[in-house]
Amino acid sequence: MTKDREEEFFSNVENNDEFATGAGFGIGRVFTFLRQELQKKVWHLMKTNYRFAVGLGWGLGFTFSYLHENLQNEVLENIQKELGFASGFGWGLGFMFTYLSSDSQQKANLLALQNSQFAYGFGIGLGSLFIYLPKDSQQEIWKRAERNAQFAIGLGEGLGAIIGFLPLSSQDEIFARMKQNIPLSRGLGSGLGCTHSYLKDNIISSKVLGYIKENKEFCRGYGEGLGRIFCYWTKSTLNDVIKLNTALKGIGVQFAIGLGEGIGQLLPYGIWQSITNRSIDNGTISSSVGNTNKHAPTLTTLISYLHLMGSHMVWVLGFQV
Repeated sequence: MTKDREEEFFSNVENNDEFATGAGFGIGRVFTFLRQELQKKVWHLMKTNYRFAVGLGWGLGFTFSYLHENLQNEVLENIQKELGFASGFGWGLGFMFTYLSSDSQQKANLLALQNSQFAYGFGIGLGSLFIYLPKDSQQEIWKRAERNAQFAIGLGEGLGAIIGFLPLSSQDEIFARMKQNIPLSRGLGSGLGCTHSYLKDNIISSKVLGYIKENKEFCRGYGEGLGRIFCYWTKSTLNDVIKLNTALKGIGVQFAIGLGEGIGQLLPYGIWQSITNRSIDNGTISSSVGNTNKHAPTLTTLISYLHLMGSHMVWVLGFQV
């Protein structure tokens, strides 16, 4: 890659969060092949760009078993300092868990006890491939989720993202365990909320609505998941949120808090500035510059509605967390 191309690449990392995550993942998988000067630049960028840090950790987690000892130690040192890197690394290592040696699996399990962000990502990774794990490993994971709240939240998120593709018997087991585990409920709700657009006309959608109405933590998690994908909302999504908030009545407070938390999580990572000036059109959110009268701004519409529903202050409190 030429110097100009390299500069263009890192400029895109700085200006596009989705690209930053993917770029970090790709670089993490080929890190050992980078020249030393570029490796130093990557480590520096990891400290200043959260999404890139998540992706880098994810990629290095995928290849951790094949890294030389010094680089492994450097990775383990950095997960103690950088939250995004720790969660991404846990995610990658969890996803590759079945390919790890017994010694590496034991080390990963120990890290999950020592580092909450790693535990969270580790849970997501394991949840994403849960159905493919041996039964004894699945049982051990359920036990770990009872002892480790952050791991349980991550496990729920990973399972929530794939639960629609699982057999009904597996779905029923997951929902049954959710009822006995508050952090798992929160994570499962969040994972499903992130996949809201794929739940329509789906057998599982009626189950999800039922649990949103009866389980406060699941309801809050679902709102959080929806908030996290705020920059991908369409008019249809906004209408779904309004209908859902209306149907929830008393428990809608939890939904509003979660929604605020999810959108609030976008604030530190450069996403917020790009979406406060946007509006919802018939497709996804688009720029409202020069077109301010045609579409009401997403955030303004949402806050106004929640204010009318008596949830405005609760939502703002969640948003500021």
